Amino acid sequence: MREYVELGHMTPLSESSTIDTEGCCFIPHHAVRGSHSDKRKLKVLFDASIKTLNGWSLNDRLYTGPKLQMDILTILINWGRHKVVMLADIEKMYRQILVRPQDLLQTLLQLAKDDEIKYPSAAEVIRTDTYVDNILTGVKNLVEALSLQKDLIGLLKGGRFFLKKWASIDRVILNQIPKELRLQKIMFENVQVVKTLGLGWNPKEDCFIYDLQDHNMTEEITKCQMLSFMAGLYDPIDWLAPVVIIGKILIQQLWIMGAKWDESFDVLLPSAGKLSQLIIRDAHSRTLHGGVHLVLANLRQKYWILKAKNQIKKCIRDCLACCHYNRVTQH
Repeated sequence: MREYVELGHMTPLSESSTIDTEGCCFIPHHAVRGSHSDKRKLKVLFDASIKTLNGWSLNDRLYTGPKLQMDILTILINWGRHKVVMLADIEKMYRQILVRPQDLLQTLLQLAKDDEIKYPSAAEVIRTDTYVDNILTGVKNLVEALSLQKDLIGLLKGGRFFLKKWASIDRVILNQIPKELRLQKIMFENVQVVKTLGLGWNPKEDCFIYDLQDHNMTEEITKCQMLSFMAGLYDPIDWLAPVVIIGKILIQQLWIMGAKWDESFDVLLPSAGKLSQLIIRDAHSRTLHGGVHLVLANLRQKYWILKAKNQIKKCIRDCLACCHYNRVTQH
């Protein structure tokens, strides 16, 4: 908050201060601690959805304006079409200019329109490859990428907007940017990824990664837990739909069964399903590569997989650690 005051984005008020509260809204805020690698970092979160004493929130009182930017689905699909991709965030965009909040996105579009002759490619990126303050774009080759990067910086700098949290699949592009302005990478299953639009992206392989590590399969499974887990899956373009549909079907069955919110239960799963295979492999690992009966006993505590013995035998046959152990004991 001290930074807000130093930048002139916030003015402290005292008890003796007099302000005109007609038409003013007070937005509650709180600190959000960073996740993954840097949990010491704090971010300020303003929540305009919290109800005030009169029963209304700021969001309740605002009209929905015209759509000014592409949706996440379109931006991500277009981003995947480019051979050389890069991304960046507009630093402090919502506090960089004194303007009505509802006109903020229009400010970016106007900036692109004003400097379109000087920066035609960058202006098009602002119109089609920007979601709120996130820019995800790309081009055919490195030469075009370096030119676009320079133009984006120049166009936005003209409006006193500055880009940070840069990431790209090409090291040459990042070398043009100071290290403090690059997006911090986090480790996920021994792979370095960056977060963009709520998704994990692996720049080295140019692929998206879903982080499900917070889900502990050893916890007691209840209807409430399953609903909470399903609601926490962020999948804007339905890449996880083939897997998520299994969970939705199970939840539907629980409603039909009349299961209580905190009632634990055994999950009935098909024999050849991918989810069943993952659960069996997890049980095999947790039992320290146990045999068929030990793994089956562990599974039956929470799951009921059809023809489980056959699937467990296959899992053991395919396990490299078990194969190596068997060869050593035979010799």
